Amino acid sequence: MAGFLRTEAGKGYLLSAPASLYVGVLVAAPLGILVAYSFWTQTYVEIDRTLTWANYLEAATDPLVRHLMLRSIAIAGAVTMATVALAYPIAYFIAFRTRKKTL
Repeated sequence: MAGFLRTEAGKGYLLSAPASLYVGVLVAAPLGILVAYSFWTQTYVEIDRTLTWANYLEAATDPLVRHLMLRSIAIAGAVTMATVALAYPIAYFIAFRTRKKTL
């Protein structure tokens, strides 16, 4: 193991370990909890932990929920397109039109 940490790959893994741990704890774990909650049902205060597709069935069949999901997706797409349209020229300018400083 100590020999592996002296290689370039080992050094890379060692350097990326804190960021990977950070992503795992603060991004992947809450996302996993959210997915678990999506398969459970809730009655006011009590949560029934029996796995069920009821929430997904309701989201697919209820016209109000479907309308809100489609509107949310449309807004997210519009925001993404606006962000790309505004950010691409700036990124292009920074990448190709600025001079590189030497130390």
